[in-house]
Amino acid sequence: MISGSVLSNIIQQTFFNLVLGGVIYVLTRAMRCQPPKITFSRPRLEALLALPAAWYPFILLFAIAILQGPTTVGSTPREYSLPMVISQLFAHSNFLLPMFVLLLLRRQDFASIGWSRHNLGRSVLLGVALGGGMTAAQMVMRAVGITSLLDRQHFYAFLSCAIVGFGEETLYRGYLQTRMIAWLGDWPGWLTTGVLMALVHIPSRLFILGLSPLAAVLNVLSLIPVSLLLGYLMLRTGNVVAPGILHLFADWVGTIK
Repeated sequence: MISGSVLSNIIQQTFFNLVLGGVIYVLTRAMRCQPPKITFSRPRLEALLALPAAWYPFILLFAIAILQGPTTVGSTPREYSLPMVISQLFAHSNFLLPMFVLLLLRRQDFASIGWSRHNLGRSVLLGVALGGGMTAAQMVMRAVGITSLLDRQHFYAFLSCAIVGFGEETLYRGYLQTRMIAWLGDWPGWLTTGVLMALVHIPSRLFILGLSPLAAVLNVLSLIPVSLLLGYLMLRTGNVVAPGILHLFADWVGTIK
């Protein structure tokens, strides 16, 4: 049974991301963003190939947990450092490996996963504006000054969040969502990808944050609104840079104390 606090958090997240989605709609219209129409000769096949590649991190984390046992990161404050950044880079390079193999085998370029010059400038501006606004709001709410964000911890946290943000957005928005939309259409593909991307976080909640199975599922449910928001930003721009930057800032604000 979902507790009142968890349900309240999900409602708040939904409302906040609906408002932000409205802002994205207005800004992308004002900036005249025209997302490219990416097509595939066999869209159903491309989507079905993309699904196991997108679920590879989920399976890999479960396998590591079974072989090595869960970590204890969730029981201690997270310390950001250069070794952690290097570890994140290695892990996410591994997570993206099946995607790159499939791109090579299918002879598809980076434009097919949202990395292109199309709307690039607009995507950078949108990502920085939305992410910067989110960060500024968090700083005001927590009464944090800019000087407190200039220490080494926040620098390494920023790098770590950049790796996670751009890695996940490339895999799920640029690669998976593009193919799900080509197969199912804009809104079904967007919705399916948003839910799947949130569910992929279950192993990290179980084995890295140390949550109970129920708490992990409830935590993941609260990720669905922001996952859909990031997918919507990709849908409106057609460039993975915008959701990548917003994802980076959305994670980084969580490190602001």
